[in-house]
Amino acid sequence: MIALPIVFSFYLYNKVLPGTEKINVLLVQPNIDPYTEKYGKSNADFFNAFEEQIHRQITGATDYILLPE
Repeated sequence: MIALPIVFSFYLYNKVLPGTEKINVLLVQPNIDPYTEKYGKSNADFFNAFEEQIHRQITGATDYILLPE
Protein backbone atom coordinates (compact mmCIF):
# COMPACT_ATOMS: atom_id res chain seq x y z
CA MET A 1 0.00 0.00 0.00
CA ILE A 2 2.86 2.38 0.74
CA ALA A 3 4.87 1.53 -2.37
CA LEU A 4 2.02 2.06 -4.86
CA PRO A 5 1.80 5.89 -4.53
CA ILE A 6 5.59 6.14 -4.55
CA VAL A 7 5.92 4.10 -7.75
CA PHE A 8 3.07 5.98 -9.43
CA SER A 9 4.60 9.35 -8.51
CA PHE A 10 7.98 8.24 -9.82
CA TYR A 11 6.33 7.15 -13.09
CA LEU A 12 4.58 10.52 -13.50
CA TYR A 13 7.75 12.40 -12.63
CA ASN A 14 9.74 10.56 -15.31
CA LYS A 15 6.95 10.78 -17.91
CA VAL A 16 7.32 14.57 -18.37
CA LEU A 17 10.65 15.65 -19.76
CA PRO A 18 12.18 18.75 -18.17
CA GLY A 19 11.75 21.86 -20.26
CA THR A 20 9.10 20.43 -22.57
CA GLU A 21 6.05 21.72 -20.77
CA LYS A 22 5.80 25.19 -19.26
CA ILE A 23 2.93 26.72 -17.37
CA ASN A 24 2.30 30.30 -16.35
CA VAL A 25 1.21 30.71 -12.76
CA LEU A 26 -0.07 33.86 -11.08
CA LEU A 27 0.58 33.72 -7.34
CA VAL A 28 -1.28 36.24 -5.18
CA GLN A 29 0.04 36.87 -1.68
CA PRO A 30 -1.78 39.61 0.20
CA ASN A 31 -0.08 41.92 2.62
CA ILE A 32 -2.49 41.37 5.53
CA ASP A 33 -1.53 41.40 9.18
CA PRO A 34 -3.17 38.23 10.55
CA TYR A 35 -3.40 39.67 14.06
CA THR A 36 -5.19 42.92 13.27
CA GLU A 37 -6.64 43.04 9.74
CA LYS A 38 -7.70 39.45 9.15
CA TYR A 39 -10.73 39.48 11.42
CA GLY A 40 -11.72 43.08 10.79
CA LYS A 41 -12.74 42.49 7.16
CA SER A 42 -15.36 40.30 5.58
CA ASN A 43 -14.69 37.56 3.05
CA ALA A 44 -16.22 39.77 0.36
CA ASP A 45 -13.66 42.50 1.14
CA PHE A 46 -10.82 40.00 0.76
CA PHE A 47 -12.29 38.66 -2.47
CA ASN A 48 -12.55 42.16 -3.94
CA ALA A 49 -8.94 42.91 -2.98
CA PHE A 50 -7.73 39.66 -4.57
CA GLU A 51 -9.81 40.29 -7.69
CA GLU A 52 -8.29 43.75 -8.07
CA GLN A 53 -4.75 42.34 -7.78
CA ILE A 54 -5.51 39.54 -10.25
CA HIS A 55 -6.99 41.79 -12.94
CA ARG A 56 -3.85 43.95 -12.97
CA GLN A 57 -1.54 40.95 -13.55
CA ILE A 58 -3.50 38.34 -15.52
CA THR A 59 -2.70 37.74 -19.19
CA GLY A 60 -4.02 35.44 -21.87
CA ALA A 61 -1.10 33.10 -21.19
CA THR A 62 -1.95 32.59 -17.50
CA ASP A 63 -2.73 28.92 -16.82
CA TYR A 64 -3.30 28.92 -13.05
CA ILE A 65 -4.04 31.44 -10.32
CA LEU A 66 -3.02 30.54 -6.77
CA LEU A 67 -4.64 32.34 -3.84
CA PRO A 68 -4.36 31.79 -0.10
CA GLU A 69 -7.08 29.81 1.60
